[in-house]
Amino acid sequence: MSNIIHEVVEIVEKDGILSFLQRATNYIVPLIYFLISHRIVNDLDDAVLIVLRRSNIDSDTVALLTELARREESYPIYLVCTDVAQCNRMNGTILSKIRGLDQEIHVISRNTIEFARALRSSRIVFLKGRNYIERYRWFDRNENRSYVHCDHGIVTKAVGAYARTGTTKSRPSVSDFFPFLFREIDVDSVESDVEKHSKASAYGLNPNGFATYGYPRFDRIRRLRDGTAEPILPPDVKADLSDDDVFRILFAPTTHDHVEAFPFMSGDKEELWQFLEENDIELYIRMHLYQEEGGFYDEIIDGETVKYAGHHASPASIELLPYFDMLLTDYSSIYMEFLPFDRPIAFINSYHEQFVQSNGLMFDYEQYFPGKKVSELDEFCSYVRSCRDGDDEFSQERQFVREVFLPPREQSFLEATYFNGRHCLVEAV
Repeated sequence: MSNIIHEVVEIVEKDGILSFLQRATNYIVPLIYFLISHRIVNDLDDAVLIVLRRSNIDSDTVALLTELARREESYPIYLVCTDVAQCNRMNGTILSKIRGLDQEIHVISRNTIEFARALRSSRIVFLKGRNYIERYRWFDRNENRSYVHCDHGIVTKAVGAYARTGTTKSRPSVSDFFPFLFREIDVDSVESDVEKHSKASAYGLNPNGFATYGYPRFDRIRRLRDGTAEPILPPDVKADLSDDDVFRILFAPTTHDHVEAFPFMSGDKEELWQFLEENDIELYIRMHLYQEEGGFYDEIIDGETVKYAGHHASPASIELLPYFDMLLTDYSSIYMEFLPFDRPIAFINSYHEQFVQSNGLMFDYEQYFPGKKVSELDEFCSYVRSCRDGDDEFSQERQFVREVFLPPREQSFLEATYFNGRHCLVEAV
């Protein structure tokens, strides 16, 4: 109960009592509708409901949509977001592609009667965040509906009790006091046993509460790698990335207090531009949406050798990965998604001590971050030249990390959680 009271106080203090009453009404009305109607109306079918984090389609959602599109039957798909207009605008290329394959996709707003109806008719609910939808799950008594949660990919930065900052124990919720009234999420999926036990340890949970069904994104990544799927990108972006004579590097840092637009301890942006131009190399920057909107990296973008690879290119980063010869990052878990391609990775460690002290890492830095650690511009340029020339010194290290975190599996995520061997596949998407 203290959790709910705290949330109420925060909303009232920030937005005022009228805003709180409006939000409470928007939340309570569809919840009550669902509580009553799902017991009266038995219209459960093969519909799929995917709850987005906000309004952008991430890598797992793209993977779910494309995997569903490979089936010979069509299923009603509901995408639940915070802003329908924004969702349609941000994800237009992907939505157009999937709808063009005769998939019935409905973009709906959370906490509406329409959402409650969609939830009532869905046989499976995929959650990208836990948040409010769990409260519907508490009172959902339909045993044939499954709630499946998959986190934000393999987390490499410290979480829970391993985090260096913030609180490590969440406030108690109503379900902590009255557990007999509520139902748990049916499946909480991770990629490997190592990830399972690290998360269980970090959050103080029983490892048996996790299932190693993987993440949808890695099923899609493997098909992109093998050429059995075509990346979904706007035509101009795909054309820009299709020149095979150019060596391309994707720079994808994480967000934290120590990050800087120019990440190296020596050199400057002019030297970087000169190096890239002289060696026919292009550097694309992939950042979080709020950084892109705030122009955080504008100072080193020249539009010729250093370009954006932001959400205008694709809301899902995995659609871009096949076009890059090398990845540059710091502590972002995107390197896990790049591992299946078995291409070089460089890790910026200019602010390593500060990051470890303030944030922490889930896994040993030297063993599980398989690539060259760079802090100076000169050593980065030297490593890029060697990689371009075919001198790949970290291949075995990458193979080791792949075997630990990305073990082979007989079933895809959807086959394990939804299809269970039913339905035939059609052509790849």
